[in-house]
Amino acid sequence: MTGAGVLTDEYREKLEIFTTALQSLGGIASKECENEKINDDEFLTIANITKKLRHIVLPRDDVFMDDTYKKMALIADVHTDAFSGQVLEVGVGKPREIYLYVKDRNGARVCLGYCYSYYEFTAPMSARMTDEEWRVKVYDASSGTYLKHREPAWLRRIPSAD
Repeated sequence: MTGAGVLTDEYREKLEIFTTALQSLGGIASKECENEKINDDEFLTIANITKKLRHIVLPRDDVFMDDTYKKMALIADVHTDAFSGQVLEVGVGKPREIYLYVKDRNGARVCLGYCYSYYEFTAPMSARMTDEEWRVKVYDASSGTYLKHREPAWLRRIPSAD
């Protein structure tokens, strides 16, 4: 890749960050598979990994990035029923916090993480949404009821802090 001139300095740096992160996490995972305790530095590696990986996904700090780029909401048509004229749409919205109780050789603790919000609903074929239209719905403060009605029934059974 280097000889062909395809790999830019920016992506070389991103690959180095990713490689280092994978090596660190691989070492931690190996220890945990062997039921060995991980040390404080390894706990910090896990706690701070998202800060390191953000440099791979997001543009450099000197690159202007508007808030639209940071919004993760996406929608997709996953099925079209031509007979009824309906499409099944599946979307993700704002990330949701998730708290997990973890008990392992290092003790018990509550961990905080994030998971995708999930929506699925039918709509007329003529009303298919683009990602941009979906983002407007997801990030509009007054659309809580609209989104709640588009959550699948099984998701409503999961307790939430909302």
